[in-house]
Amino acid sequence: MKGHILFLSYDGLTDHLGRSQVIPYLNGFCDSGYSVSVISADKPDKYSNDRELVESELHPSCRWHSLVYHKSPPLLSTWYDLRNMERIADGIIKHEVPTHIHCRSYPAMEVGSSLGKKYDIPVLFDIRGFYPEEKLDGGIWKMNHPLHNYAFHRLKKKEKRFFKQASHVISLTQKGKDLLLTKHPVLQDQDITVIPCCADHDHFKPIGERPSGPIRLLYLGSLGTWYRTDLLLRLYSLLKATHADAELIILSGQDIHMVKDMATRMGIDPDSIQGRQADRNELPELIGQCTLSAFFIKDAYSKAASSPTKLAEILACGLPVICNSEVGDLERISSEMPFVHTMSSDALNEMHIDSVLDKLLSYDRSYISSRSREAFHTQVAIDRYLAVFDVMERDTR
Repeated sequence: MKGHILFLSYDGLTDHLGRSQVIPYLNGFCDSGYSVSVISADKPDKYSNDRELVESELHPSCRWHSLVYHKSPPLLSTWYDLRNMERIADGIIKHEVPTHIHCRSYPAMEVGSSLGKKYDIPVLFDIRGFYPEEKLDGGIWKMNHPLHNYAFHRLKKKEKRFFKQASHVISLTQKGKDLLLTKHPVLQDQDITVIPCCADHDHFKPIGERPSGPIRLLYLGSLGTWYRTDLLLRLYSLLKATHADAELIILSGQDIHMVKDMATRMGIDPDSIQGRQADRNELPELIGQCTLSAFFIKDAYSKAASSPTKLAEILACGLPVICNSEVGDLERISSEMPFVHTMSSDALNEMHIDSVLDKLLSYDRSYISSRSREAFHTQVAIDRYLAVFDVMERDTR
């Protein structure tokens, strides 16, 4: 056995994100010879429904400790959950000292940094994004709210300590890494490794050929907060102008009445928009029934560090993508992968949809999936993590 990893995640393993962006990595670490203890905060209904499924997906060398996620009261509930996480983690460390503590995002780092200092254990800060700024940019925290203002400035103060204490930092994007190096002089280039959100290409893969018939535009994932439904519908209206029988397919766990209402106000037939909730196991086939996909993310400072999970999953299934260029490394990805078409949000009205379609639909599904595999296969990410673990362990000898 190579060693033992204590993995802390405030995202639940029973969430879609946990199943797609946490479990495959934990299993990869175990396959390489590590044992893992993972602590996650799971929503009670999700845990009740999917506990057995998650347990069946986890590697035998991975021990899962789930704590109850509390949503309210705001901030205080998070503090309470993190104290529970620290209590469980402390007990684990006393039985088996980990090789390192892997902290997924800022809430987990609050716990991991404390325990790392207490027990002199290396800490990996896997930032996942600019968490404090995301709270502001997403409208979750407001600076004119005294408690939110206090929480933001307190976390920014802690952030300096997090980066100083971390043995290594993971950024989802090169753009995010560049900003970190500019704003935090304590960090050097070799202290940060870029690992984007990836997809399991054994699960997400092309199912059949591109379907004949009307063009079906796919939107996958959450609605609202970060995602510009207005821009998605503007693109769809351009598509409908030249392809009257086009359809918009929304695969989301959220109600799409808001989307249909907005479409009606924009003069788009709401009956041409279909929506449904889909389990992860259903997604490859449902994605395969569509022609291409699109998403537009709010242009905000924090999104420089964002790597959309949906991009990796959609490309793995062989669909071309239209998205906006202001987010993370999307513009660079587009220059390397021509089946990803990016534009500024302002340029959407001037878009010549048919010329874009001609370009995107000239690539077949197997080619798109194969090319994306080189950058966004889960194993690529696992290998980068393992290389980081090796460096951290050498530095502590």
